[in-house]
Amino acid sequence: MFRSVLAITGVLFATLFFGVAAILGGLFYPRIGPWLMRGWSRAVNRACGVTLRVEGAERLDPSRSYVFAANHRSLIDIPAIVRALPFPLRFVAKKELRRIPFFGRAMEGAGTITIDRGDPEAARRTLRAKTTGGLTASLLFFPEGTRSTSEALLPFRKGCAATAALLGYQLVPVAVVGTASILPKHSFRVTPGQVKVLIGAPIAPPADSSEARGTAVAALQAEIERLLLEALEPRREAGPLDAAPR
Repeated sequence: MFRSVLAITGVLFATLFFGVAAILGGLFYPRIGPWLMRGWSRAVNRACGVTLRVEGAERLDPSRSYVFAANHRSLIDIPAIVRALPFPLRFVAKKELRRIPFFGRAMEGAGTITIDRGDPEAARRTLRAKTTGGLTASLLFFPEGTRSTSEALLPFRKGCAATAALLGYQLVPVAVVGTASILPKHSFRVTPGQVKVLIGAPIAPPADSSEARGTAVAALQAEIERLLLEALEPRREAGPLDAAPR
């Protein structure tokens, strides 16, 4: 329990520090948001005792922007993925999160794009507006829409595929394993441990039609399921995250 208290205290301090920096940065220098997110992620991972291993990063071209889609079981997923991917990232989240005091402002300052999931056309306009003007970065979705409480994936929403079609970005499946053991949903008990992040092969952006988006989402979910099974198998030693680009 004492270890959990220390970890949560560290997370709260890092969130307060980087949250204030993100709010100020959003006012005066919006480009700094993704880099503040990386600093926050590094601090949270250390506070929670996360040991990170990454596989598949060599499949990505650092000069390109992607739409990443990952499974979601814990709040630790976010700092783990941000540290694992050698790209500036912007999250895409539901607009309701903007209402949370302080967090909503900090989230927007860090570059998160909030959309109205109940109005697809409005969401498209927001995404197009927010990914122009020189602030473009890779985007990260959790297509399940919420954290799962079991090993099985929840049904995927089509928003990530619609965004890939809209922007012409490749879709990249990402499987995250181990975060639920470190910080389960509806719990504040933190148990240090290892997180594996497996990056699948990029999928070509789908055509902008409902059928094509549905096919792309089905392929994406199938690949993440395959990666999750692969991550649970005994594997050779992989290099530490500190060897990867920061």
